[in-house]
Amino acid sequence: MIQTMKKRGKVTVVYMTLSDPNLINDAISAMSIINVKKKDLIFLKYKQISDFKKYEKVKEAMKRIKEILLKKKPDEVYIPAYEGGHRDHDISNYMVSHVINKNKIKTKVFESPEYSLFFSFLTPKRIIDKIIRRLFKMNFSPSFITHGKTITLKMKKDEIETKKEMFMKYKTKNVNNTLIKNYGFCDKYRKYTQHNYLKPPFNYRCSLAYWITKIIHLITGKGNVLKYGIGFDDFKEFREIVKKTENIY
Repeated sequence: MIQTMKKRGKVTVVYMTLSDPNLINDAISAMSIINVKKKDLIFLKYKQISDFKKYEKVKEAMKRIKEILLKKKPDEVYIPAYEGGHRDHDISNYMVSHVINKNKIKTKVFESPEYSLFFSFLTPKRIIDKIIRRLFKMNFSPSFITHGKTITLKMKKDEIETKKEMFMKYKTKNVNNTLIKNYGFCDKYRKYTQHNYLKPPFNYRCSLAYWITKIIHLITGKGNVLKYGIGFDDFKEFREIVKKTENIY
């Protein structure tokens, strides 16, 4: 985005669930740093988590996404990865990719990791990164939970600083510089490949989080084994939404 604007390109940002007036103002301030105008920011204003559990809201959102894509005709589209870190990120990945595929919209689609608590022996790099974060207070950009060709965007030092400056504008979200600590690095992304949305993005019972929490629960009687990643009850709702909407738009 920063590099596109430096080259005098065109950027449109669609916010699915940003409805808080303070967050909207933060977003406008952040984007103004790289000269993305308010008219190029689209706020759909759905409520976090709750709205996208409802078929009618998802159907409505998909209709609006289709209208935006057909009007803007983007060369590239970037969406959050399907990774089981946040329900709204996962459903956004599904809705946008579904509309593009269903309508055969000619555009390149990429997905970026944001956060997921899935760690297993199949993801050794993620485990090592997590240990280093904790022990040495070092931070890294998010990584994908599944294997595939990851592209790391080459960003100059001034572009990284611009990115951090933008994060600083999110006064509501950037508590203790959380955004900068987690995302103040070169962006990672990869070409979107079709996901099977009738299955979770990972096998939760193979994750370390599940077994560690289960052991703690057995020892102490406390803790929720569905606390981390996708809870299976939540995913049942997600799957039902996919089944109901897979033939529309």
